[in-house]
Amino acid sequence: NTKESYDTVNYEMKSLKKRIIHMKKKLAVAQMEAKEAGDLRAEVEALRVKCETERKNSVAKDQKIKQLETQLQALRIQKGANPSNVTASQQSQQKHHKKAGKWWQNL
Repeated sequence: NTKESYDTVNYEMKSLKKRIIHMKKKLAVAQMEAKEAGDLRAEVEALRVKCETERKNSVAKDQKIKQLETQLQALRIQKGANPSNVTASQQSQQKHHKKAGKWWQNL
């Protein structure tokens, strides 16, 4: 009876040791998955912040483009109203354009 009791206890001890090893492995896997999930959450948050920043920059660029288009339109209207206001660089470009002819004429 004592031998059977000893064998039973020995079997249960081995069984518990195996269960402990198995549970430790499962815990290690769960901890690794939790760490990976945390890393992924941090990466997702960083990408979200980057995306939001890019969106805000895009909106700011669009506003700047609209502002410049409005200024350009105002300048065109002003130029149309007063054609004598031609700048020196515009005159230079016009002269250069008139000089440029066919390529064989410049030889």
